[in-house]
Amino acid sequence: MATKQQEMRRKIAESRKRQREEKKKKKDALYMSKFSPEYRKEIADRQKKKEESKTKNKKKENKKPSYTPLEDDNDAADRKEEKVFRSSSSVKKAKEKHAKNTPRLEDDNDAADRKEERVFRSSSSIEKAKDKHDPLRKYRRGPGTGRKDTRITKHLKKSGFTEDRLARLRKKHAEFKAKKKKNRNKLKKNSMGG
Repeated sequence: MATKQQEMRRKIAESRKRQREEKKKKKDALYMSKFSPEYRKEIADRQKKKEESKTKNKKKENKKPSYTPLEDDNDAADRKEEKVFRSSSSVKKAKEKHAKNTPRLEDDNDAADRKEERVFRSSSSIEKAKDKHDPLRKYRRGPGTGRKDTRITKHLKKSGFTEDRLARLRKKHAEFKAKKKKNRNKLKKNSMGG
């Protein structure tokens, strides 16, 4: 009896081995077929067909409708042009009227001062907006910031630290130092300077 069971097990093992070998052969054949010239040719043909269909679709989209415009369309276009002309002429008249009513500046210096003031106001608002937009702006280093990278920063950047991460760390450290200084001053006051 033991021999029959052993024989059955051996047959099952052999059949499984054959199945594995067949699968491997199929897999290798499929792999090799991908690099065969017939496969490459088929892929090239598919790509050509796709490109041709794309160009056909583009040509269809670019085609203009082949109808002759009716008189109504021409009348509408004429009316539109007339409106634009009227509005532009009325704008010109309004500008001329405004120029006549407003007194001219006596000095060019006044105009220059006003212009400088406007520029100063806008630049300060731009700086404020930048600070709001990027809270880490003053902790950044490197190109475009006006501060050079230190030797340590260069090595950290090479090893994968981002500028944002470094800026966050600088900010955190600055806050820590400020807090430490504040606590030290408190201690000095409480201990009567000693």
